[in-house]
Amino acid sequence: EAFLSGLARERGIFLAGGVVREGRGGKGRNEAVVFGPDGALRARYAKMHPFSYGGEDRHYEAGEDVAVFEVSGLRAALFICYDLRFPEAFRRAARRGADFFVVIANWPEVRQEHWRVLLEARAIENQAFVLGVNRTGRDPKHAYAGGSRLVDPRGRVLFEAGGGEGVFGAPIDPSAAAAWRAEFPALRDMRF
Repeated sequence: EAFLSGLARERGIFLAGGVVREGRGGKGRNEAVVFGPDGALRARYAKMHPFSYGGEDRHYEAGEDVAVFEVSGLRAALFICYDLRFPEAFRRAARRGADFFVVIANWPEVRQEHWRVLLEARAIENQAFVLGVNRTGRDPKHAYAGGSRLVDPRGRVLFEAGGGEGVFGAPIDPSAAAAWRAEFPALRDMRF
């Protein structure tokens, strides 16, 4: 966390990253944190959906709630990897005013198409920007294809990175989500 905080301060940026902290009962907590340009912690989120298929639930406790915070004129929410398959978590954040979702992930290449489609679906159904940041490379069990991408509130892909490491960017108009939500007010019809 000190490294992330220092890097955010040094570069004058908002910076998100993954950390593991000790939880209750000897299990860890898979967390995403965001530090602001001043190096201060702006948000901390614990992954709500441990990946039981991979045994993650045996080692990490589930988080309990979404974390919504302000960043550059947007209300943002953090998510981690497998959370992307659970639209109700994103909807909870949207109900709290989030219009920008950040998903950090270790999404394997064998399910890369799911990564792409689910990022677009979360953007469309919540009328929000979605930034998915995925790892690259290999570990002993999987290859990771990268494919970090930014999707706008209408579901249009604003950029998609390839399979290598890099720094990418795209301009975001903070008013675009509000404008689309006003033009096509689907969120007001939420019942659950």
